[in-house]
Amino acid sequence: MEQCINRVERLDALIAVQVPQWDMYPFVEALMTLRGFQLTAATVVVAEIGDIRRFKHPRDLMAFLGLVPREESSGQTHRLGSITKAGNAHARWMLIETVQCALNVPKVSAELSKRQERQPTDQRELSWKIQVRLHKRGRHLLARGKLKQKIVVALAREMAGFVWAMLHLVPAPPVSRSGRACDERNGPFSARPDRSSSRQVSPSTFHRSFPSPLRQRRQPTTSGSPGLCT
Repeated sequence: MEQCINRVERLDALIAVQVPQWDMYPFVEALMTLRGFQLTAATVVVAEIGDIRRFKHPRDLMAFLGLVPREESSGQTHRLGSITKAGNAHARWMLIETVQCALNVPKVSAELSKRQERQPTDQRELSWKIQVRLHKRGRHLLARGKLKQKIVVALAREMAGFVWAMLHLVPAPPVSRSGRACDERNGPFSARPDRSSSRQVSPSTFHRSFPSPLRQRRQPTTSGSPGLCT
């Protein structure tokens, strides 16, 4: 057991050293402004998603993560089942872990406030809106008698849409002459998105209807699982 704990600690230390040198680190920092996203969780999600601009709409990202319901329709009968789980299982699992504390009262802890210090105002405002929205949605579903497992999956699906909106607030990485986004060390990693798609929406359009601008932050309290709800 001690060997496993030591190995995890070494890997965490290695991630803390290597990730800030990554060209995608601004996207990692953007996700770290969200409650529940620390360095490891944000790095995993960014690495698994890649270039967020290849997803023209939040629903495309939700489908990529396997968080949309399966459908069995015939004629005028439409039946929705459980989620497809057909996408990226690693990122899906990480999103489900990050929303475990969504039912807790929205707050900005001391650690979260420290992660948000140097981030733009629009990212911090969106982070607060996400907390309020997920808490309200989770409590509403809980009051309707839904199972907590289903509530967490539903919140993870909404979180995927908010991740899409948050990552679109970060300027795109440089594009090479071939039209592909380029990592200076590893070369091209994703194609430049097609801006002509009719399904493409802006981040502001996606989250403009959600409540409450940045409020007066509350004093930090202790609740939730350590390392996940801060």
